[in-house]
Amino acid sequence: MQIKERIGDKSGISKSLSNIGNIYLIKLDYVNALDFYLKGLKIQNEIEDRDACAISYNDIGTVYTKLKKYKEAYNSFYQSISIAREINSYVSLKDGYENLSKLDSITNNFENSLKNYKLFTIYKDSLYNEERTKKIVQSQMQYDFDKKESATKAEQERKDILITKESEKQRQIRNSILGGFIFVLIISLLLYRSRQIKQRNNTELLEKNSVISQQKELVEIKNKEILDSISYAKRIQATILPSVRVVKKYLEDSFILYLPKDIVAGDFYWMESIADESIVYFAACDCTGHGVPGAMVSVVCHNALNKALKEFEKRTPAEILDKVSEMVIEDFNKNADDDDEVKDGMDASLCALNIESGQLQWAGANNALWIIKPNGTLNEYKPNKQPVGKSYDRTSFTNHTIQLEKGDTLYLFTDGYADQFGGTESRKFQRKGFKELLVSIHQLTMEQQREAIYTTFESWRGANEQVDDVCIIGVRV
Repeated sequence: MQIKERIGDKSGISKSLSNIGNIYLIKLDYVNALDFYLKGLKIQNEIEDRDACAISYNDIGTVYTKLKKYKEAYNSFYQSISIAREINSYVSLKDGYENLSKLDSITNNFENSLKNYKLFTIYKDSLYNEERTKKIVQSQMQYDFDKKESATKAEQERKDILITKESEKQRQIRNSILGGFIFVLIISLLLYRSRQIKQRNNTELLEKNSVISQQKELVEIKNKEILDSISYAKRIQATILPSVRVVKKYLEDSFILYLPKDIVAGDFYWMESIADESIVYFAACDCTGHGVPGAMVSVVCHNALNKALKEFEKRTPAEILDKVSEMVIEDFNKNADDDDEVKDGMDASLCALNIESGQLQWAGANNALWIIKPNGTLNEYKPNKQPVGKSYDRTSFTNHTIQLEKGDTLYLFTDGYADQFGGTESRKFQRKGFKELLVSIHQLTMEQQREAIYTTFESWRGANEQVDDVCIIGVRV
């Protein structure tokens, strides 16, 4: 920006201001992000850069949404759309309607959210079709050029062959008897036949290569569409996970290590609190499967946890898990036949911590709770051997009440870390190895512990593929 200011490049200055605003947005510093976006917008209006103005109004609307200033956000997005229509910018129209759809959803205006999402989809598809049409035209032009070039080359070769053949024929007539002439004629016919076969083979090869190229292009397009969809699903799943700021607000001395196996995950972590209550609820959860199927189950289970706590007002971890099991079984099987019964669910380790008294209530579904005392003693609290969801011989979950002491460190986790293959013998890390690691590092700061756990995991895994999602929560009293 300083360089642009020295040379008087107002367009460059406005772009630099917008880029600085982007950095503050990433750092969640919304006040500074808004300040720089507005500075950039002012210059863009001065130089009448309408395309940049449309982009800036979208950025400003995004910041107002983060600040929960929804009226200002609406105004900004509508301003962006208005300018985009004037200049026929499909990119800004697509972004504007997408942002309006999200904002309508936040403000519970679901009918408008759907309308704006449809408009967003129309402009997104228009951009996609426009780009694809350009690629097809370019490909056709290249094909026509290559075809003409090949024809010209073949014609020249044919002429060269005819000249050579004529010269050879005249030489043989001069120097050979009738038998020599017949011999040359036979050889010429054989060469011509061979060349015809070769040309036919080359033509078939070119046709096959063209088909292969078209199939490759289709596969690449489909792969991109699938990856784009999964990446968008990742952004959706990320919205259900509490941010680092929220985690630190309720559990200041803590860490979360979250390593999805694929772009989206079946593991997730959850945190909530109740107004006017000094209790923080948090959990590490492992849904059936991983990748896209696991992520779909995680959304259902996450919503069930919120409903059990807030709508059904369940307060102990055991009551919450019992209620979540009931809702998950109902959601997955309300329209299923007997043969199509869905047994998906999740394993979970759920805590309710009174941050004033230090009293902890806990319940577990297949996942344990470990508490390490300041002297290094590890106490393990065993879970119920059943998942949250459909299972045989289901019983109510057991609620444990534990009085924590200052310096106690508790750990919630899924099974992905202990099940990872690696090391010199390519074997599992095992729960025993995980326990020994935590005991050896429990006196470090929570951030140092997180780094040590992650570094050990990557070193152990080496060149092996990650076998499952990993989710670990550490909290020190």
